[in-house]
Formats: sequence, structure tokens, C-alpha cells
Amino acid sequence: MSARRPLLLSGLAGWAGGALFFLGIAWVQHSAHLPVPLKGGLAAAFIFCLAFSIAEMPLMVFGLRKISSGTGGGSLTDLMATNAFYTFFASVYAVLFVLLTGSVLLGAALVGLGVIRLVSSLIFVRPPSGK
Repeated sequence: MSARRPLLLSGLAGWAGGALFFLGIAWVQHSAHLPVPLKGGLAAAFIFCLAFSIAEMPLMVFGLRKISSGTGGGSLTDLMATNAFYTFFASVYAVLFVLLTGSVLLGAALVGLGVIRLVSSLIFVRPPSGK
């Protein structure tokens, strides 16, 4: 597991940053009583955000694998930064959902996809050993 430690640490950092981003936006949305544009479209908005979040996972894992293989010219630093962004980005969909619908609980479920993203990078990406 020590070879995957950079992926684990960068993924955890990205997910934690995303969770803090989500909590901050959810708190602002709740405390400022921002208007909710989609009062009746809760299910459609959730499915839309969920679909985009899941659909980009294989593409990002492919990109992470390309960076780690060295054929894309990437370094370990590039791999770690991209992995952190990959796990963080689940919160972007969650924030969009919360701002559109006001549903923090379902938004938190979308943030939880960051954990699935972290696990997918740990399973499918092998960090370069010589870099």
C-alpha cells in the first residue's frame, strides 16, 4: 500500500476540501435563505447531477492511468494534483444541486461519491515507481 500512499493522501485531501466546500456553501444557502429555483424538480436535478458525476469517473480514471503510465508526460506531482481534483469535483455537483434545490441531505450523498472516486483511483491507478 505504500506505493499508493500518494494517491490515498491526495485523494483524501481533495475529498476533505470538497466536503468543506460543500458544507460552506450549504451553510450559506441555509443561513442566507437563498431562493431555490427548482422547487419541484428535486428528482430530476438529483438524477442529472448524479449521472454527470458517475459518467465522468471512467474518463478520469483513464486520464489518471495515462498520467501514471508516463506516456502522457506526467509526473507524480501531476498525478497527485489530478487525483485531488478528481475527488474534490464530486462536491461541485453537490453544491450545484444544493443551490438549485436547497436539499442538503441529497447533496451530501453526492459529496459521498468522492469516496467512490477515491476508491476507484486506489484500485485502478498504479503510481509510477521510478518518479
